[in-house]
Amino acid sequence: MKKGSMYLLLAIACVACQGTVEAPEEGVVVSDFPPFDSLEMASHGVLIGSASVQPYSEEIACTGRVEIPPQSRADMVAVVGGYVRAIYPYEGERVRKGQILVQLEHPDFIQWQTDYLEASAEVERASAALERLQNLANEAAASQKEVDRARADFSTWNVRMASAKARLAQLGVGAEELKVTGLKTSWSLKAPFDGYVHDVAANLGSYAAPTDVLLRVENPQHSHIELGVFGKEAEEVMPGQTFEFALNGSPTRQRGSVKEVGKAPSANGSYTVHGHPDAEVHELRSGAFVQAWIQRASSMHPALPSEAVLEWEGQTVVLQVVGAKIQPVPVKVLGEKEGMKAFEALPEGRFVVARAHVLLPVGEAE
Repeated sequence: MKKGSMYLLLAIACVACQGTVEAPEEGVVVSDFPPFDSLEMASHGVLIGSASVQPYSEEIACTGRVEIPPQSRADMVAVVGGYVRAIYPYEGERVRKGQILVQLEHPDFIQWQTDYLEASAEVERASAALERLQNLANEAAASQKEVDRARADFSTWNVRMASAKARLAQLGVGAEELKVTGLKTSWSLKAPFDGYVHDVAANLGSYAAPTDVLLRVENPQHSHIELGVFGKEAEEVMPGQTFEFALNGSPTRQRGSVKEVGKAPSANGSYTVHGHPDAEVHELRSGAFVQAWIQRASSMHPALPSEAVLEWEGQTVVLQVVGAKIQPVPVKVLGEKEGMKAFEALPEGRFVVARAHVLLPVGEAE
């Protein structure tokens, strides 16, 4: 604040102040802060108000990792190998169950379909031949040996058809629909469930071996967080407690609840705290590092907006309005949350709750 503005503030305030000034309370530091003048202060955005009482809990800081159960993550591979023809989703994109992710092709794919269609046709032929011979045998017009040979022929082709159908099913191709649509040149990998795509490693035109993971689909809906808590702090953690966590140093905190606390220490001496996010966080990935803060039991404490707290002459203070005077009161800040700072203790009364820095003595104003 400019010195001219502060001197004007002091002059107007002095003219407005009359009468006896209340003695400072115990613990209040006497200073040369300007006298209280509501109109002048309001013109500078300075607001006066009372402290609120809010629940506050200390936090246990810890780290951990995101875990997604095997049922909620899938590595997409080309079961029999093939060449990548198309890739549809981008990294991090949300996909739905059954959505096409990758299209593959292979020179032998046409032959596999042909094998099924030929076997299917032979099964129909062998079935009709068997039925005809059985009718003839009933009339003594065909021998049992001919019937047995026809039955064996039918069984052989039925096995071949089932084998060809199973091979196509591995590729997600419905064998019966081939009789309607005809031969296809490629097959598709489809999402097995709703989720997000990660680790896309496929390239157009490249050959994908059966062991190559082309991409991964993860559903964070059932994800959980494994935290490591050391020493006696682990004894303070109980199921039902809340915690906040942030991914990879992100400033955004998410909320979760503790579900279980391990009873035996791990190799590094920490105890495992098993927790679940309160809401779906699509950024969660299996193995991702998290920072977390577990809430201890809360207690009620006085609180003021963060704007009310100043650093003055080596002390942390808030400004209390006592009669016509503004007096700095040393405070111990326990913590800050959502723009409010909680204090160990605070005297009753009115305080500067906004733009307190405007009132700093001349030469100390920000």
